[in-house]
Amino acid sequence: MNTDSPSADRRPSFAPILTLRRFLTRRKHGRRAPLAGQAAALLLAAALGAWALDSGGALSAPRAAAPATPDTREASPAAAAPLPVAAERVVRSAGYRRTRRFTGELVPHRASELGFELAGKLAAVHVDDGDLVERGAVLATLDTARLDARRRELEAGRAQAAARLAELVAGPREEALAIARADLAEVDEELELARTMHARRADLARRQAVSREDADAVQRTVDVLEARREAAAQRLAELERGTREEVVDAQRAALARIDAELASVDVELDKSALRAPFAGVVAARRYDEGAVLDAGRPVLRLVEHDALELRVGVPVELAPRLAGEEGVRLVAGDRELTGVVRAVLPEVDRATRTATVVVVLQGRAARDARPGETVELLVDTEFAAEGYWVDTDALRRSHRGLWAAYALVEDAARTDSDARVVERREVEVLYTDGGRALVRGALDEGEWVLSGGAHRVVPGMRVRIARDAEAAR
Repeated sequence: MNTDSPSADRRPSFAPILTLRRFLTRRKHGRRAPLAGQAAALLLAAALGAWALDSGGALSAPRAAAPATPDTREASPAAAAPLPVAAERVVRSAGYRRTRRFTGELVPHRASELGFELAGKLAAVHVDDGDLVERGAVLATLDTARLDARRRELEAGRAQAAARLAELVAGPREEALAIARADLAEVDEELELARTMHARRADLARRQAVSREDADAVQRTVDVLEARREAAAQRLAELERGTREEVVDAQRAALARIDAELASVDVELDKSALRAPFAGVVAARRYDEGAVLDAGRPVLRLVEHDALELRVGVPVELAPRLAGEEGVRLVAGDRELTGVVRAVLPEVDRATRTATVVVVLQGRAARDARPGETVELLVDTEFAAEGYWVDTDALRRSHRGLWAAYALVEDAARTDSDARVVERREVEVLYTDGGRALVRGALDEGEWVLSGGAHRVVPGMRVRIARDAEAAR
């Protein structure tokens, strides 16, 4: 082969290009930090610049490096166009507000396990699970056959006692008085006749015309008639005075006792009907008709549906601040609720060491809530901490628990342009809230800092502050 032929001289050599390509490929697959697109392009242009194309289009051998010219210096990385970035001025902050969340459970203001005070057989249950009831509505009843019979018996006895009392209060009839007067008159006549006979017998006895025994017999007759007259006179006087107050009072007491027994039966009859103590919804029906129940056994569970409360534990030092507060914020799932703090219970929970705050729900959204639902109480708390607010996208993790922010300082070498130089500043994160972070460290108030795209810059890089968001992408 003739190696001196023109075609052999024009054969291109791709060894430098392949070497550069292998170098870039190794850096890419070796998981090293990738070269920036601009730096890679400049490096490739520098490698190719050592080779000059001849007039035929083939690559020739390297030539001697030409002296640097102003155009060559403009193509260096330092002279590249500044990268547009998003930035903001930092403003000193005296603290931050943190929203603290405390989880609690919705409970009804009133909930009762309803049962009968009396033992008996369940006759009817008038409601079912989920029914809305008004206050005083009859929910269930017991069998009252025995009580009904007892009441009828007492009613008959009361009628008898009442009639007797009326008789005593009215006093004797005129017929009874007339009979008593006639009895007294009859005794008076017999007594008068006996006394006349006694006077005659006494005279005959003195003259010894009759025996002494006959005179004594007549005297005994007079004594008996006088006793009868006294009794008849007292009987007439008693009838004329009417019934004694003691007898009337005793009869009235007997009537009152019967009335008390009737009232007791009425109470038992009333307690045989289970009524709703407040308006609410039936949460559970535990028995059906025919069940024989003991006194006090729960038959229904009733909960108040219009007055739900949130009971939530908060730190003891925070509880006094919430006392009496109106319009507290609540979150239940994706719903926002409002409420009023009704009370802060005085005792501290021994298990959680927290104070229980009772919040009453308000508004239309409260009607959609359900007992047992989990609700969060949101409380905004101010914390004193001096620092600067920056975008979290502008921070990068540093060493020893610190973070790095990027300040954009003026380019001392190019004061005539809007270019700035990226400087790394170590900062400590005090608090994060979504996409913002409160930091303190080597920053000055009013200084420009990167507000996003920290992955696009490195310290010492020339950038310019973008005027709009699109230019900063």
